[in-house]
Amino acid sequence: MNRIDKLLYHTSIFILGNLGSKLIAFFMVPLYTTVLSTDQYGTVDLLNATVMLVLPVITLAVGQGIARFVVGENKQAEKSTVLTAVFVINILAICASVIFWPFLTHLAFLKGMLPFFYLMLILGIFNETIANFIRAIGLVKTYALSGILQTMLLVTFNLLFLLTFKWALIGYLMASILATTLTLLYLIYQGRLWRYIDFKLPWRLKARELIQYSAPIIPNTIMWWLMNDTTRYCLLIFVGLKANGIFGVANKIPMLLAMFVGIFSQAWQLSAFEESKAQDKGEYYSQIFEKMQMMLFIVGSGVLVVTLPLAQFLFRGTFITAWQSVPALLIAVIYQSLAVFLGTHYAVAKVTKRIFATTIYTGALALLLNIILIPLFGLPAAGIATALSFVTLFALRIYDTQKYVTTHVNWPLFLGNNTIILVQTGVLFLLWQRMILVVVIETLIFLSLCWVNRKSILQMGLYLLGKIEKRSS
Repeated sequence: MNRIDKLLYHTSIFILGNLGSKLIAFFMVPLYTTVLSTDQYGTVDLLNATVMLVLPVITLAVGQGIARFVVGENKQAEKSTVLTAVFVINILAICASVIFWPFLTHLAFLKGMLPFFYLMLILGIFNETIANFIRAIGLVKTYALSGILQTMLLVTFNLLFLLTFKWALIGYLMASILATTLTLLYLIYQGRLWRYIDFKLPWRLKARELIQYSAPIIPNTIMWWLMNDTTRYCLLIFVGLKANGIFGVANKIPMLLAMFVGIFSQAWQLSAFEESKAQDKGEYYSQIFEKMQMMLFIVGSGVLVVTLPLAQFLFRGTFITAWQSVPALLIAVIYQSLAVFLGTHYAVAKVTKRIFATTIYTGALALLLNIILIPLFGLPAAGIATALSFVTLFALRIYDTQKYVTTHVNWPLFLGNNTIILVQTGVLFLLWQRMILVVVIETLIFLSLCWVNRKSILQMGLYLLGKIEKRSS
């Protein structure tokens, strides 16, 4: 199996395991916006954002280094040493996190929510470790099946707790916690992960190596959080919890695009590490980058076509205005995805310090833009600040990564795709009161974008068709 085939194979497996859960979560939005108030949804959004901030800090981000040290490693003892080291660090991190309990009681949005916050944090720590390890040791099918299981559990518990018991916010949180817990138990059992915990191995030395690799990722993660989630806190401070709830719901439509990118990124990371020593890795990375940016803009354009119909289907009551933040957030997702792709170059070269170096400026920019724009323009400014931040991050990384891996970009095509997306955004805001007309015009613009990218589309189509014919013969 060549590297392209392997990348496609891993992607298809991850799609099988993840797509169902992502789509179900997306189509559960009407239930959430019916059962939960904007304030309650805002609380959920802030809880998740806070967990994402705290998790890499207290664990020293070692969970993110698992793949780099396990992928391609054939020795059982080496894999065991890595997992044992990460397991010990995780336990120490959980114990240390209890120290912050008294300080967290002073945060208004965590009032009465601290037990749930700690449960989500602990599950998040072990989910990152176990999921990354399962993928790294090659059990991609097991990982995929765990996604299907989690989907079924999440839907079942949501229907039970929200519709039958009517537990509202508590029911939403309990459904997520129980689904995650049972899924983790499934992964532990299927992977027989207890066999990889061995304290007789030199796990202390490996822990130091992991921390040296992952520690520079911590400030980068904080900056990444500033770019992604500082918006939520600025909205809370300057506008209110209701605005944060609407912003959280607005993110659901761009997440259609992020969903596909996230699935692909899991497969791409494995492929990038496997090909890290290849002589032609620059050519390979450039080839994947070109196809990725083309798919991002095509899917992004397609999402803009259906933004208004989706908003009417998904959003209820005061949530309906959330569509206004969608175009800017969609652009943010496109550039975030491209920046993440380029960030893999640093991980491959084991120069994780450069990840932080390229993120610190854009993290500060995100914070500055939010502080300036949100008080002046309110909720609509939140998406714009996020988009500008990720465009800046992409620009920095496309320049900086050339030292490690040369990435060739077809700039006329790339800029053309950007122009078409901006035209679609303009049409959406100018004609939003005439939905049918908007959908027709947006569809025509979408087709023009496909025409501009016809060469790459044809290449991908012929490649996939050849694989299908080969399998059927």
